[in-house]
Amino acid sequence: MITKEYIQAAYDRVLAEVSQIIPLQQWKHAPTGLGFTEEKTKYGWATHEGKVLINTIFIGTTATTKLDFVIRHEFSHLAIGLNNHHNRLFRRIEARFGVNIHQDLSEELAQIQSKIEFKYTVLAHLKNGEIHDFGGVHRKTKRYTHYPKNTGANLSIGGVRILRFEFKEN
Repeated sequence: MITKEYIQAAYDRVLAEVSQIIPLQQWKHAPTGLGFTEEKTKYGWATHEGKVLINTIFIGTTATTKLDFVIRHEFSHLAIGLNNHHNRLFRRIEARFGVNIHQDLSEELAQIQSKIEFKYTVLAHLKNGEIHDFGGVHRKTKRYTHYPKNTGANLSIGGVRILRFEFKEN
C-alpha cells in the first residue's frame, strides 16, 4: 500500500537512478524536493523551483508502477526544462529515464481513477445501439460536445461507429 513515506522513498530511489543517466549539473532545473497536491487533473507536476508534486490520490493504492513512471516523467521535465512540454526531446529523455508508455497499467489506473470524484461520466452511443462508458471527466470538452465533426473522421469502438456522446452528471 502506498503511503507518503513510500512516495518519498520512491522519489529518492528514482532521483539516484536518473541522475546517473544525466548528471544533475546538466539539468535545467535542479530537483529541490518532493511535495504533494490534490489537483484533480494531474498525477503529478514539476515546478520551476525544482519541486516534484505528486497527487495524494496514489495514497492507499498499490499503483507503484504508475507512481514510478510519474516521478520519472516529472524528473524528465526538470532535466530538459519546463518549456519543452511533451515534445520529441522530452519523450526521448523520458524513455532514457525508464518510462515505458506502452506498458499496460490499466489495473493500476482503475485503482487511482476509482478514487477520483468526476463531475461527469461520458457515454458513447454506438451505431449498433450499444452504449459504452468512456469513464469520468471533470468538464465537457469540444471533442465530445461537437461530435461528430463534418471532417468525416468518425470514432469507433471495436469497429462500430460512435454516433454521439452523452454527459451524465455524477
